[in-house]
Amino acid sequence: MAAASDALDGWYARQTTAEHTYVADGHEAICFIDAATWKLYGVRAARIGELRADKDERAVRIDRMIAERHARRAGNVPQLRPDATGGGEA
Repeated sequence: MAAASDALDGWYARQTTAEHTYVADGHEAICFIDAATWKLYGVRAARIGELRADKDERAVRIDRMIAERHARRAGNVPQLRPDATGGGEA
């Protein structure tokens, strides 16, 4: 990022020497920005994959909880914590 900053400084200063022009600094800054953008897209893609995997895992847990609740309501699974009246759901 420091090199990109230097290139931008050269662009904004509009300095031209025999060896280097401010236009070259502008092109160099764009190359650095492009490289950083691609790295950010890689990080973004990884986070999207992690979020999707987490969503899938949560969906499985929720489906299991719903199935267990339906089974308890149907009387197919013993109550883990009966209420004070001796029956019903906790």
